[in-house]
Amino acid sequence: MERKGEHRLTTKGVTWPGLLFLLLLIGAAVPLFGRELALGMGIGTGVGLINFKAIELIVKRVMGPDGGSRLLYGIFGFVKFLVLGGVFFLLVYYEFFDVYGIVAGFTAVLLLILMEGLLRANRFDTNELTVEE
Repeated sequence: MERKGEHRLTTKGVTWPGLLFLLLLIGAAVPLFGRELALGMGIGTGVGLINFKAIELIVKRVMGPDGGSRLLYGIFGFVKFLVLGGVFFLLVYYEFFDVYGIVAGFTAVLLLILMEGLLRANRFDTNELTVEE
């Protein structure tokens, strides 16, 4: 249970400025690298955001105090991995877009999540993050 003044450092997802930043990157890729790479970057960004949100959901359910079926969420994580791998295999196999765009999109999402996490971590005092019993 969280007491008054107590902070928890958790993933809150990508903020609206972060999403705007990703959209600007995709938009800038069109004149610089072409439409196919920008399309791949958009798909990589979208799948990357969905992937991180699914990971957050699975970790919260498995590690959280809700007591939900941990086995069910473990199976959900495995199915998520299979679906994600299958989607990428089909998209790359049928060459709907430039494969380098996916790498660029995933990298942009990963860097954005790391930067937002670091910005949130700097707002907390190290004494507030220490749990004393």
